[in-house]
Amino acid sequence: MASCDPIHFTGISAAVFNNVRAELTGNGFDLSGPSGVVHGPYGIVLRYNWDEGTERLDIEILDKNFFVTCGQIRAQLDKAFSRFGSTPQNLA
Repeated sequence: MASCDPIHFTGISAAVFNNVRAELTGNGFDLSGPSGVVHGPYGIVLRYNWDEGTERLDIEILDKNFFVTCGQIRAQLDKAFSRFGSTPQNLA
């Protein structure tokens, strides 16, 4: 199993979360609610938990294939959040 360091974001409003969730769902990562485990393309398995009250999002990459680096996953997440006008603070 190839996991990555957990990613923790703050400042994730409901609007940003819902926009990013819609984009990720369109790319094969079906985030059906504020938390869960998702099996996406490229063997990526992630666990996520968004707390609306604190506007905190925690993401843990549980598995991935060796062609995809942790840095690439992180870069795509950062890109998705910034596309919707959020510059979340990374706590990790």
